[in-house]
Amino acid sequence: MMLSVIVTTYRRHRHLIRALVSVLIQKINPDDARFEVIVANDDPDDQMIDQIAQIVSGEVAYQGSLRVINRRTEDVGGVAASRNRAIEAARGDFLLFLDDDDFLVSGALASFVSLLKEHACDFVYANHVHVIEDADLNEITRIRRVQQDISYNDLLVMNRIPVGSFVIARRVIRHFFDEKYTSLEDWVFLLDNLQGVRLVRGDFDAVTICHSVDKGYRHRNREGGVSRFVENVCRLYIRHPSVEVLEARREVLASVELPSVAQLFIAGAVSAQREVVPRVVSTKQGRFLIVNEDETIQHSLVSRGFFEPLPALLAILIARQSQGLIIDVGANVGSFAVPVGLSIGGERLVAIEPQRQVFAMLEANLVINGILGVRSHRVVVDQATRETSTLRVPIFDVRCENYTGAVSFDPEVIAVRSELPGVAESSQRAQRYEDVAVRGLDQLLPGENINFIKIDVEGMEQDVIRSGFGLIQRERPFIYYEACPIERLQYRSHAVAEMLRGLGYRLFPVGGNFFACHPQRLAPSLRDAIGLLFDLDSRALEHERELSIDHGLAAELLARFCEAGAPVTSIVDEGGGSSTKCNSGITEGSCWRG
Repeated sequence: MMLSVIVTTYRRHRHLIRALVSVLIQKINPDDARFEVIVANDDPDDQMIDQIAQIVSGEVAYQGSLRVINRRTEDVGGVAASRNRAIEAARGDFLLFLDDDDFLVSGALASFVSLLKEHACDFVYANHVHVIEDADLNEITRIRRVQQDISYNDLLVMNRIPVGSFVIARRVIRHFFDEKYTSLEDWVFLLDNLQGVRLVRGDFDAVTICHSVDKGYRHRNREGGVSRFVENVCRLYIRHPSVEVLEARREVLASVELPSVAQLFIAGAVSAQREVVPRVVSTKQGRFLIVNEDETIQHSLVSRGFFEPLPALLAILIARQSQGLIIDVGANVGSFAVPVGLSIGGERLVAIEPQRQVFAMLEANLVINGILGVRSHRVVVDQATRETSTLRVPIFDVRCENYTGAVSFDPEVIAVRSELPGVAESSQRAQRYEDVAVRGLDQLLPGENINFIKIDVEGMEQDVIRSGFGLIQRERPFIYYEACPIERLQYRSHAVAEMLRGLGYRLFPVGGNFFACHPQRLAPSLRDAIGLLFDLDSRALEHERELSIDHGLAAELLARFCEAGAPVTSIVDEGGGSSTKCNSGITEGSCWRG
């Protein structure tokens, strides 16, 4: 077992010396574990930290690893950014964080290691001592805090596990410290990573937490300090909504002498407990219902007016040249289905989305845009071994979940993502699940004429293609699929590529994704149109090569197809001209006509 102790410091040299000494004198049986020490310097201009670390380690004859990691000058996230840089550099499979004005109790590391080995767990915490001291670090008052058993729901109300009093396994860290928080970042970190993790308590003192009577307590008791504290607590409650602890949260805020702020929360300032006012926004891809502007897709639609416009643009271009169904696997809220439906009508569109509330938003967006006749299915696309096959799918409150587009149902994908700090893996944050039917494309669309398949299924692309192997062999549809960016999972993308090449497809990388087309489907007019879109000679599509297009340009072209009430026969100038400039001056003509 390897334990990394990360000490964060900012211009407090005397405090840092005390903290470092408390860590470096810790003794652990080498047969049980080893530990390293990382000083996370939050002030990259402070040149004294390396010297202090060397001097202290020499004084206590410390023989282990001691490194100083300086916060990058471009980082603006304060202590959160410094801790994140240290996590990246840490070699340990368990981490303990310590602030420079606090210090470990003698024997704390050995006790933590013993607790971890005894319970074979991923998170342990222990008692802590609060000390109020003067400017010369002289103790004035001390309060010993003996911990009780703490659950995740307890943490949803108030953080009772301070930095220095816990050790966490690196493998359960799904999210780094959020650098947008200048306070309470440790509480946010625990809530972001501990859902579903067993919390094991140790009955020993681990850390002494020091408060300066000159700074901390006076500052906290000023009205402005309390106001900011309550504001940050409310932000955290919004980030992690829970009806189960609503009353307890009300009591916390009501106990603070800021009734107006507490009342704002009680009246409903928090996602799952607030009155969400949905609104409809007009974008370059159609009109969309917005219930959570922090959610990735909705945020992009609101702030930029589009979200990944290229696959829809390709599908429309191809659909206007040849007949057949357009299949949207992993439709989410409809950022692909809506513009395609606006351009070619809903009768040729099949939209598939397994998540309950996301599917409801998809249906709403189709209705808002007047797109009728779409075949929508709430199923998981995979090879079904029997008619009753189901898969466990999380149920999210779409008003507060920010990554509904990052949900995977594949156990390996979930496991790998969970080991990567900073990677959003929504499926592990869900509190409720349901069984959703599994159907293959061959089952859903037997004997259908298929023209284009868009696949965005978070690592299950190979499963989707296998489930429709018959129709792909028969129809040779154009396919646009997402490529997995995680190195350990890229073998899946390679397997998909080899599978399609085995069927005679050519693969064209497009901004990290892939556009696959069969030569027999590339009629001359369609080849010309695709070449025009990517500013290429049409003969370039005779060989695999990387394609590129500016997303803004793609969105503008897509908007022309989606204009309300505009004829969808061609993209033309407002003045009635038959050609429009595209990319670097190549003009489009009849190949864009419907």
